[in-house]
Amino acid sequence: MIRPMPRNRSDKPVIGKYPPNRLREIRQEEGLSRARLAQMCVPPTTVPTLEKLENRKMELTVTWMYRLGDAMQVNPAEFMLDTPRPMPSREETRMLELYRGLGEPARRRAFRVLMRCRNRSPTARPGTGRYPIISKMDIFC
Repeated sequence: MIRPMPRNRSDKPVIGKYPPNRLREIRQEEGLSRARLAQMCVPPTTVPTLEKLENRKMELTVTWMYRLGDAMQVNPAEFMLDTPRPMPSREETRMLELYRGLGEPARRRAFRVLMRCRNRSPTARPGTGRYPIISKMDIFC
């Protein structure tokens, strides 16, 4: 016999007693099964434990957030609901694709150029010596 899902006073399904988290959502975005994620954790965990964390039947502690974040290579704070992942723009996605296609020496040069641009003052004027010197070799790999 199938039992109906328990309901609370607001007539919403009761999933678990701990605060909501984004573990299931992020795991699915990364294309990971629970079994694969359990193996990727250090030390490895079990599928039932991940189910409990996703269904809020077990608390997603800071320790768990770091452990799962390391396994999925995401910031542990992303598991909390109030920190949604920003969607990259098309330009950012294209830049990342280009960067990933570079060899290691070209990646280092690209990173140096970006760091120089980031450190440039927004009020800098040409000829005042406040612009970083970027050679053509830095820009064109």
